[in-house]
Amino acid sequence: MTGSSRTAGNRNGSEWLTVEEVCAELKISPRTFYRWRAQGTGPRSKRMAKGGLRVRRSWLDEWLDEGHQLDNPRLTPGRLAHGPGRGL
Repeated sequence: MTGSSRTAGNRNGSEWLTVEEVCAELKISPRTFYRWRAQGTGPRSKRMAKGGLRVRRSWLDEWLDEGHQLDNPRLTPGRLAHGPGRGL
């Protein structure tokens, strides 16, 4: 899926998403999101003035376009499956 198809319609690339919105879209728990963030493997995010963490829609789209696989919950971003018996 390309970034342009994800941002089509009423989605704006400059839209700021909450951690909860990102987690709902990716079907992950907030714990997973924060673990990825701590490891430096999650989507780019920004701490806002009042302490809330946000992810710009375009950053999430870019991160997904980089090939991070979310359809397999055992694969975290940055890890690759190398065939049976290897990689996991």
